[in-house]
Amino acid sequence: MNLIAKKVRHIKFGEGIVTDKRGDIIEIDFSGSNKKFHFPDAFYKFITCMDSEIQTGIETILNDTLEIERQKEERERMEQERIQRIQQLKVSANSQAAFGLIENSESEVLKTWSICTGKYISGNSKGKPRVPNRLRLNSACLLTELPDGMKEKERRIIGAFMVQDDFEGKKCEDGIINSHDVYRIFLNKTKEELLFWDYFESNTKNLKWGNTEMKYVSNACMQKVLDDMKKVVRDEERYKILEYFYEYFCKVNKLD
Repeated sequence: MNLIAKKVRHIKFGEGIVTDKRGDIIEIDFSGSNKKFHFPDAFYKFITCMDSEIQTGIETILNDTLEIERQKEERERMEQERIQRIQQLKVSANSQAAFGLIENSESEVLKTWSICTGKYISGNSKGKPRVPNRLRLNSACLLTELPDGMKEKERRIIGAFMVQDDFEGKKCEDGIINSHDVYRIFLNKTKEELLFWDYFESNTKNLKWGNTEMKYVSNACMQKVLDDMKKVVRDEERYKILEYFYEYFCKVNKLD
């Protein structure tokens, strides 16, 4: 869009001619008096181009800009409402989950950023997907693995993620939990080591994960793990992700 030499009309300064445009700044000559304005903002209420075709193009730009701003405000409003909705939830003290990667594979979890809760191993629901009844919008999933040939006390934490915004554990009948798009992290197993059982008081001689894929853990335990993750993560970008993750987790779980 070439505005140079186009005639315009300002509601206060009258008719003028565009003499220059650099970036979002436009310069107009009003009978020897040069004025600078922001483009396209000034055309919203104060300036009209006398070339109807150019004016139509400017109005299109303005409408697109307003729509982008409207969508941004709508996203911010929805995010704030979502946070408020989560904070209004009754927070259970044990609404987090740890996974042993018994039925899941690390590569598949990393590829899909989702995890299976496993199956019921007894009772009337034996063989069916386990429904994660305690998990809600404020829940995080802790990923652990036991390296081949290692004792259970060497089970290590390899990552974590928040559940998706619309997650409701009681309705998760297929047992598939998808991660949040932002709040998720995988650790570098060769450089960033945290051992799972260090977060529990137990007799280390009798440690046993068992046959279940998922175990519930306390909110305080998950908070401690996420805080410790920040201490072992090496690179700045992933550290920032963990900071946001940790702050979000504490906010939605009403933790200090």
